[in-house]
Amino acid sequence: MLVASRGLASAPVRLHFAEASTCGSEAELTKRLAARGVARADSGVALEVSASLRPDGAEASFELSGREGLARRTLSAESCEAVLDAVAFAVEVALANDRPEPPKVAPPPPPTPPAPAPVAPPKAPPAKEPAAARWGAALGASGGAALGASPLVAARVSLHAEVEREMGPVLVPTLRLGAVFSLPQTTVRSGVEVAFASQAAFLSACPARFSFGAVALRPCARFEAGRLEAKADLAPGARLTSNVFLAAGLEVQGRVTIAGPVFLELTIDAVAPLRRSEFFVANSSAYIVSPVRFVLLAGAGVHFP
Repeated sequence: MLVASRGLASAPVRLHFAEASTCGSEAELTKRLAARGVARADSGVALEVSASLRPDGAEASFELSGREGLARRTLSAESCEAVLDAVAFAVEVALANDRPEPPKVAPPPPPTPPAPAPVAPPKAPPAKEPAAARWGAALGASGGAALGASPLVAARVSLHAEVEREMGPVLVPTLRLGAVFSLPQTTVRSGVEVAFASQAAFLSACPARFSFGAVALRPCARFEAGRLEAKADLAPGARLTSNVFLAAGLEVQGRVTIAGPVFLELTIDAVAPLRRSEFFVANSSAYIVSPVRFVLLAGAGVHFP
């Protein structure tokens, strides 16, 4: 079955109608081709047509040289007019099939996705404000022994109060103010029984605190001012060259928090008197205070944040 689309123009043909044809004419075929949109042109596709009458009707043959090669067809009909119509239609169909395919149009590119909205850089966390300095205070008491303040190792008792200002992990300036008492110790010097005792006030200045969990260490400078007593009532001429003393030295405080604000403490200090006291019996030197005094104290206290 031949089908043609008349909405599309066919290529022109260069028509040659055979002179020996006994059916129809070149003009009649030209008219029928034009009616089907096939024009004639000297540069067109070569079309050779012959038509003749037959006892049973009419017969026509044509040859068409197109892009696909040579096309030959023989058609029969009941009359010349009908066979020429058939030739015109067959030529139209052949030219339509011979028409070059239209160029393929590339599909449009997919729409470009919208550019992602710019992502704002993450905001830097606000700078942490330095923690405000905190004040603290503590009360404590301790007992221990002193070596070098008298001829014997003397029992010693200390009471103190302190205040601190926490300005950083290590920077914790602390001032400790207290009183210390060496209990009377009796010994024999130059054949005479002599009782030694002392009372003093002290100030410890600690610039830093090193913490290790519940343990804290503080290095300190220590200053003392006090009175040294030596009594030998039964010995005439017994006296002290000086009973008031000033001393300065170093101290280390070690503290362990055991429950809430309660702590245990160990203190070691070494101080040197600015002036050494000397004890005389009958104008003879019986004892002179050591140039360095060492004290070891253990105690407890309560901290108030």
